[in-house]
Amino acid sequence: MHEIPQSHVVSTLTRLARANNPPAKGIGIQPGHLVPLCKYHSRSIAAKLTQRLVESGIRTKTGTTRMYVSISVAFENRQTAFQILKDFQESHSDTKPRSISRDYDAVFLIGFATLVFAAISVVVPTFTKFAPFAVLTTGISLCLMIERWHRQYRYHDGKHFTIIDLFVLTTIVAVNCAAWSLAV
Repeated sequence: MHEIPQSHVVSTLTRLARANNPPAKGIGIQPGHLVPLCKYHSRSIAAKLTQRLVESGIRTKTGTTRMYVSISVAFENRQTAFQILKDFQESHSDTKPRSISRDYDAVFLIGFATLVFAAISVVVPTFTKFAPFAVLTTGISLCLMIERWHRQYRYHDGKHFTIIDLFVLTTIVAVNCAAWSLAV
């Protein structure tokens, strides 16, 4: 095996380091910029905290998603805001989000329709004996994909599909194709 002399490696790394300009430093956080303070699941509690912050002369901004309300405050008032938050949390505990939300309505509906169609496919004589398996496979696949899509939407605004997600999607499509080739 041919060994590269260390002087070549050092000279190459030095040349690359000189060719890459270091990034310019930013201005950092300035007065007037907003920094995150907290997130509350309960909208009414978040509104009370926001009102208390505004009454104390702190500029706030709220961002509302379906799952929570995020509160940001002006950078220069962050210490006062954190103290107000600490005092506020002692008397106002946040509610936990519902364990079953409206996101699962479609999953329950598809699950029910899958069971009905699977039962019908058992009774109808024109279908093969694998038809209920194919119907169940398709219904379960749809439920899994809808649940995953809702999870991405809730927690990542739909921006973070990974290689594993794509692999699982491809596998689901392949299993469905195989199930329906047996059923037809």
